[in-house]
Amino acid sequence: MPKIHEVRDIFELWPTVTAMAKAISAKPDTVRKWKKTKRIPEDAWHSVIDAALVKGCRLTVDMIMAANEPMKRRGRPPLESRVSG
Repeated sequence: MPKIHEVRDIFELWPTVTAMAKAISAKPDTVRKWKKTKRIPEDAWHSVIDAALVKGCRLTVDMIMAANEPMKRRGRPPLESRVSG
């Protein structure tokens, strides 16, 4: 069973992003975005876990959480950092 340390390791279970997308019934462009951001969204975890099991890899929610990159801050910075300086 492959070691899962990063989201990249999860993607490597399939030969292509399109193959992974088909396995989890998602759009390839959506899955490409996950690969680019190095994050699999929470609402896709169970589909990914089920599809990985078919590939012979036991994947857990905890493993996906640990592999995901931290979320990037969105929007404008707080007022204090825009005013100071």
